[in-house]
Amino acid sequence: MSAFRFSHAGTDEVTRSLERFGGRAEDMRPALRDVSDEIRKATRVRFAAQGAGDWPPLAPATVRKKAALGQSPKILVATGALRRSLTNKRAKGSIRQVERRFVVVGTKLFYARFQTERPPIVFDRATKVRSLEMLRGYLMDRRS
Repeated sequence: MSAFRFSHAGTDEVTRSLERFGGRAEDMRPALRDVSDEIRKATRVRFAAQGAGDWPPLAPATVRKKAALGQSPKILVATGALRRSLTNKRAKGSIRQVERRFVVVGTKLFYARFQTERPPIVFDRATKVRSLEMLRGYLMDRRS
């Protein structure tokens, strides 16, 4: 015959932990600010690596045109405004909206919407993993 015995030891501690967890889940802004910084950091790396192999090379005509205009030869960089707006939260045109349960990172620059072939922001696996760890750490009270 099997018997199960339940103990109440530690119940108060578990209850406090769950209440703290629930309270932190109601307002994720501290962790989401860190996530937005992580997204910007990954975007800086993406621009520096010219899309890390995901962006098609510029057409020869585009290279010539950019050179004639004195623009940067880099992909998605003519004046640098788009790159700055996506990688620096204080740059002109930058969007960083941190709410209790979500974050928006982007740019107000109208021409960014036309970059469908070369998306400047990609939430890649490594960024997802780091972001989830930040959120998990915040919920588990490992950071304030």
